Amino acid sequence: MNRFKAVVLGVAFMALPAIAQAQTINFDDMYTDSLSGCAQPQLSNGYHGFNWTNFYVLDGFDHYCMVAGGYRDGVVSRRNVAFDGFGTPASVSRANPFTFNSVYMTAAWNEGLNVTVQGYHGASLLYQRLLVLNTYLPTQFIFNWTGVDKVLFSPSGGVQDPNYIGSGEHIAFDNMTMSPSAIPEPATLLLLGTGLTGIGAVIRRRRRRDIES
Repeated sequence: MNRFKAVVLGVAFMALPAIAQAQTINFDDMYTDSLSGCAQPQLSNGYHGFNWTNFYVLDGFDHYCMVAGGYRDGVVSRRNVAFDGFGTPASVSRANPFTFNSVYMTAAWNEGLNVTVQGYHGASLLYQRLLVLNTYLPTQFIFNWTGVDKVLFSPSGGVQDPNYIGSGEHIAFDNMTMSPSAIPEPATLLLLGTGLTGIGAVIRRRRRRDIES
């Protein structure tokens, strides 16, 4: 029995390539050259394998375009940060379920900005957290929400930081970590089942030969 368990585990590790490893999206591969007119491109669907709604990107250190506030202080990996356009809700989604691991967030202008983060699968709300952001330091929030196909960020409130000239319910995002696939593909499960069935047959034949001899 112990030998059988060892073989089963071996096949499991071979047949189930581990769930795709988490990827950290730092938005630094987006072009945000100030000389081209203070570019603040919108993230398009398909970027890093996800769909993005109301997500834009800017250079947090772009003094030419007078970018400051939490956009600058919220940079984790130079130089870009993402933000919610117009200070309104933004979401990241994918057709297949994924794991939402973590993200750094900073309030761009309003100190004590409230952000409600919700994780959905279809129309079902699976997770929800209320966060409070500051404007002077990026904070990493750990979620590890599995089986979601959409994560929604809804900002509200806060008080304008007197040290900054801007205002609004904008969030600076950086180093967002997600696992593209939270569950094995059906074809992989079929391969595992077929392999285990074959192993079971081999073990039974060996036992039968031992009894007969």
